[in-house]
Amino acid sequence: MSFNEYLPILPEIVLTVSAIVVLLTELARPGAARLLQTIALIGFAGALATALVVATGGPLIPAGFLNGMIATDAFGALMKALLCGVGLLAALVSRDYFVPRFDASASDDHSEEGSAGTLGSTLRTGEYYALMLLTTVGMTTLAAATDLVTLFIGVETMSVGLYCLAGIRSERPRSGEAALKYLLLGAFASGFLLYGMALIYGASGGYTNFSRIGEAVGTGGLPGMIATHPAGPVLLAGVALLLVGLLFKIAAAPFHFWSPDVYQGAPTPVSAFMSAGPKAAALAVFLRLFGWVFPGAVEVWGPAIWVVAALTMTVGNVAALAQTDLKRMLAYSSIAHAGYLLVAILAASHEPSRSQAAGGLFFYLTAYYLMNIGAFTVAYLVNRSREGSDYRIDDYKGLALERPWLAGVLTIFLVSLAGIPPTAGFFGKFYIFSAAVKAGYVGLVVIAVLNSVVSVYYYLRLVVYMYMRPREHPAPVRLGLATGVALAVCAVGILLWGVLPGMLMGMANAGAGGIYLPMNGR
Repeated sequence: MSFNEYLPILPEIVLTVSAIVVLLTELARPGAARLLQTIALIGFAGALATALVVATGGPLIPAGFLNGMIATDAFGALMKALLCGVGLLAALVSRDYFVPRFDASASDDHSEEGSAGTLGSTLRTGEYYALMLLTTVGMTTLAAATDLVTLFIGVETMSVGLYCLAGIRSERPRSGEAALKYLLLGAFASGFLLYGMALIYGASGGYTNFSRIGEAVGTGGLPGMIATHPAGPVLLAGVALLLVGLLFKIAAAPFHFWSPDVYQGAPTPVSAFMSAGPKAAALAVFLRLFGWVFPGAVEVWGPAIWVVAALTMTVGNVAALAQTDLKRMLAYSSIAHAGYLLVAILAASHEPSRSQAAGGLFFYLTAYYLMNIGAFTVAYLVNRSREGSDYRIDDYKGLALERPWLAGVLTIFLVSLAGIPPTAGFFGKFYIFSAAVKAGYVGLVVIAVLNSVVSVYYYLRLVVYMYMRPREHPAPVRLGLATGVALAVCAVGILLWGVLPGMLMGMANAGAGGIYLPMNGR
């Protein structure tokens, strides 16, 4: 194979090599946090650049690459670029995480930071950045999976890294609790996923390749197979179990209970990372499976996804209304957004709206990761300035007077999360909802719009606190250069694609129009 033929997996190679270099560098120069972060940033940037090269160059190997187990189309490359971007921003905002608080004697388990000494003795920065890089490898593998084996490898590589990252602050009980909950529930979800794959493998005649499975199901889809083939019910059970596993990964109701506790207990940069990356990776493979492999069976799985989408967005928004902790509010917000994104999966199951739904999904995920990482970062900065405090919404009273720039960018993130124009969040919802209306899901779109209206209350409540409530406990909010750059990138991206959405949507539509499933192997 020539060098060019390795381009489809070059992002994974770059990320893996960068993780190894980070670990070796930490052995040679212990405590060199800035150097380790710089290596990680270079790794993420290099992987992002190579993914964009593949995306703009189109499919390099139409069939046979890695036995048809990895997609080489533009959509897969765009998703890899998005996931590397998530890792890049998460690593960038992590720089201040290794800087001690103003009062180095603070060591409260409920606070985000312990003392400088505690932090240095319990958290090795090399392990942190290496885990972020390797977790991103799992996410990119999952996003480009076109085979059940690749899908499972991607899920497990991603999940193991996230379990470790959630509990990396081992001296904090809340962090250990988050990791344990995530591990136990994630293991159950992986069991459902693996059992479903086994049933699909058996019912399809021994195939793991997505295209081969779709071919085995036939033009009649699952209903026809159930009626004419003895293995039909087995395949249906396999698809149902596969759905359970994937719905857990995107924190869709009723498989969402782990999300608020894990987001609250994990270090905030990790919460920002896991709120965007795993969801995007799982939805990418979700789209390939149910938009391209099982679209003929939409009358079987479609009603279930319809109910799950409506339940997810409703549960997320209603629960977020009652939260007084910002991290938990953002966790329930993330659940609600998973419901909106499932609308795109339903729309993609219909041929007339398939490409539009896939493009809208990519646009929405890009906007979502910018506004979510931005919101979590501001939450972290404000928490650092509060001695031993949780992420209380009351801490944001009068923030606009103390840090107007910080309050301004947080307002942009919240307005975009609510879907108010002219922000990228508005157009993300617009593209997905219009594709769903085209596919005939008018009732579900009405429910989604009503839920968006509900979400305006808890998002703008925080804006009211920042601009219209007096400051109760003034405290300086320290903003480092790296974190400031990350926040500026998020804010500019949200506003740019809110004013000129066609720039991103044109790229998304081009990638969505080229989705295909390589047919090879088993």
